[in-house]
Amino acid sequence: MSPARLALHARLRRLALCCCLLLALATLTPAAAAPAAPPFRMVVLPHLGYDRSSALAINDRGEIVGSSHRTEDRAHAVLWRDGVAIDLGSLGGASAAALDINDAGQVVGTGFLPGNSEVGAFLWERGQLTVLPGLGGSSC
Repeated sequence: MSPARLALHARLRRLALCCCLLLALATLTPAAAAPAAPPFRMVVLPHLGYDRSSALAINDRGEIVGSSHRTEDRAHAVLWRDGVAIDLGSLGGASAAALDINDAGQVVGTGFLPGNSEVGAFLWERGQLTVLPGLGGSSC
């Protein structure tokens, strides 16, 4: 074989080797996956007809709790369930807020007691608001 032909064969072997390496790398490199959908979605929550609302907690069932504000010093605790705002009320004072909810749907929160000089804690479950006993003093 002539030296020119040997050089051509050597170049073809290198080219074939490079193609094989590129093919091997392409199969080893994972393909770019399509971006995953975010694990959440934004929902506009209805309000109680007040000026604004604040969501503070959500459970695994998608139930959300917070408060709906009429003015700066007036608010009611709210539970949003299946897109509906449920007024949990107050403890008799000017304002209350639902602070957390568990997967059983039990809601806990705080609010002013009648007279607005003391703050109390509450538990709401199955439509019933229960004032929780405090530990003494002027706040819970």
